[in-house]
Amino acid sequence: MLGLERSLGGVALVVFLASAYSQHSAHEHLVGALDRRIALLEKQAGDLRAQEAGEVVLLRGVLERLTIAIETAQAHDETAQAAQTETEDMAQLDLLSSKSFRLLTRPTVRDTNACDS
Repeated sequence: MLGLERSLGGVALVVFLASAYSQHSAHEHLVGALDRRIALLEKQAGDLRAQEAGEVVLLRGVLERLTIAIETAQAHDETAQAAQTETEDMAQLDLLSSKSFRLLTRPTVRDTNACDS
């Protein structure tokens, strides 16, 4: 009977060891899968950081070009405004010159009397 108990104990031990090995193998498989998943997530995070960095560089370039375009437009506006002011000033001077010329060339009362004599 003792032999049978030892036999059953041995079988139970073998079953226990097989079960433990199976669980250990499953755990190793799970750990490996988790390691691969973590590595993939880290790679994706790195890719996203690189993509975001690239987008930031692109956006900075766009912002710089827009700033230059705005500054150029402002400079053109200032130039156009200065030209408009100069044109208006010239028109006023022309008007004053024209009035002055008419006043200078218009006969006066003294000139009219001199012609009558």
